[in-house]
Amino acid sequence: GLIVINKLVEYGHQRIVLLVREERRKPHPGLPERFFLEQLQAHGIQTGPYNIPDWKDTPEGLEQCLNKLFAHTPPTALLVGDPVTFHAIQTNLGRLGINAPENISLYCNDYNESFEWCRPSIAHLSWDYRPTIRRVMQWIKNVSQGHEDKKKKSYTKAVFSEGASIGPVPR
Repeated sequence: GLIVINKLVEYGHQRIVLLVREERRKPHPGLPERFFLEQLQAHGIQTGPYNIPDWKDTPEGLEQCLNKLFAHTPPTALLVGDPVTFHAIQTNLGRLGINAPENISLYCNDYNESFEWCRPSIAHLSWDYRPTIRRVMQWIKNVSQGHEDKKKKSYTKAVFSEGASIGPVPR
């Protein structure tokens, strides 16, 4: 997340919005969402509900959220939490005549193989899921055998793929 925020700010973006599903926002923003807001603030960008808008987790709710976002002070960059929501947003923006990177920068927090078929190429993060899956399987095995398993969090290195869906703030 940090790399893309730095890149967007370097490109001149100030109106950066993160659109994530309800479970990432409620009852409180998750750790990555809080980190997003902290990074914007570290760049001198004032944050509020605009940056992580609340929306009903339905196609209609997403459409209403996008209509509201683009009615008055449209974002110059949209960061999206997952590929399904990303493709829905891309389709909705296309209907409004808003395309990346000409009118907006678009980025997805997760990789999907469909991105290989997209032009312009989609900016995204990708990471190796295998260590996470191995750790979950180990935890399941330990718990099922009655062993306490409170191993600390582990982290997997993510790779930022800039893609061509982000760029300078549109004039």
